[in-house]
Amino acid sequence: SSGINAEWPLRPGSHLSLSLFPSMQVNQMLINNNIIPIFAIEEQYLDLYQKISDHMTQLSNVGKLSADSSNIVELVRDALYRVTSTINLVILDSLGYTIEIEPLCDERIPNGCTNVKYGETVDFRVTFTLEKCEELAFRK
Repeated sequence: SSGINAEWPLRPGSHLSLSLFPSMQVNQMLINNNIIPIFAIEEQYLDLYQKISDHMTQLSNVGKLSADSSNIVELVRDALYRVTSTINLVILDSLGYTIEIEPLCDERIPNGCTNVKYGETVDFRVTFTLEKCEELAFRK
């Protein structure tokens, strides 16, 4: 027996394994395809889905769905506002040097800022450190 006890939709007390819910692979797929997960969940499942969301892309959202689902538009709108009010600085190529990114804002997240207002300027302090210095020969 593998010891995996999982139900879908996930319920409190369900057990997850990497083979059942490979969060790293799912997260990379979401990022690669520009997918922002929005979980509109009944109150009894909020904690469980929040834990799942915490292991996903920073842009995933969890919200409490009302019994009659009347707040679904509000949940989606709030999630989209959160996405459009978040700025992340991403450096794609860091071969040969290390990069430290420090967002200079009130509400920091890793490598970025959240709750940025439309038209607001966001500053970052970026430090590049050369890992290996090779002697360069310059000719005049």
